[in-house]
Amino acid sequence: MLQSANDRAGGFEGTATADRETTRTPDDAISTIGEVAALIRDAGQDMLITASALGLVLAGAVLQLAIIRELPFIDGALGPVRMGLLAVVVVALLRSASLLKLARRRMTDAIGELRRYTGAPVNPAAPWTPFPPRFGVDPDAAWGQLRALVAAVQYRHFLVDRALGWAVTCVAVFLLWSVANLLAALM
Repeated sequence: MLQSANDRAGGFEGTATADRETTRTPDDAISTIGEVAALIRDAGQDMLITASALGLVLAGAVLQLAIIRELPFIDGALGPVRMGLLAVVVVALLRSASLLKLARRRMTDAIGELRRYTGAPVNPAAPWTPFPPRFGVDPDAAWGQLRALVAAVQYRHFLVDRALGWAVTCVAVFLLWSVANLLAALM
């Protein structure tokens, strides 16, 4: 770590950052792992809710399109409204699905890198070796791996939250589109 001019001259003992980095305790690791586990659990539940909502919207849209295929989409007063709402449903569905895919990929990459670092098999189907790597582990490098994993988990959580927001938008606009289709069928 680079020292400032005051540090080299003996002006003070050190910065808070330097002290924090050199005095890591097992409690720090345990609290960090607990935070990671909570974020993974929360993001997993949100991913399940988002994927379920998107699946239901997709099934409902296919069913409605099959039922109302006789109705003209562009004719009538509600034609442009129905087309616009369907376009918003498709865009929101695609955006939410792409965010879910990206969130899953980031997490997979971070865990794969950790597996590579620890010497565990790269194939996720293989059991994780609970023993430390056969080579010596640099504590700073291990904390760097942990920081990278925490960053990936936090970014995954961020992406899943955005995907859930797009899924809520998709469901709301889908319901409006369904009402517009019902009104068009009654006219």
